[in-house]
Amino acid sequence: MTRLAIVIVLLIPLTGCLAALPASSSSKDSATFSTGLKNLEKNGDTALLKNLAGKKGESAWGNYSNSVLKIYSIQAKKIKSLQKKNASLNRKNKKLQDNLDKLNQINLELEKRTN
Repeated sequence: MTRLAIVIVLLIPLTGCLAALPASSSSKDSATFSTGLKNLEKNGDTALLKNLAGKKGESAWGNYSNSVLKIYSIQAKKIKSLQKKNASLNRKNKKLQDNLDKLNQINLELEKRTN
């Protein structure tokens, strides 16, 4: 699910780049870029995009791949950070729930004593 969201976020700005593609872009690099995006979406594999990014000066697709990889890396870091925060909040929530349960138990005991 998170990979799909990342790929969607990556594709939106790149759709604007499609009209500005240079005519000299090789169809092989274009196909590699397309396959690389599909691999990224399906299983998080960045190998093709990294290979293409190595051709940064030779091909416009290398520049596009480099941009995608940078955005992917930033988004992956954000997701990891949010997962850590979520885990921390879940632990705090559990602790608060345990405290609430204890207070409810004490309240019930006090009500029994007063009756």
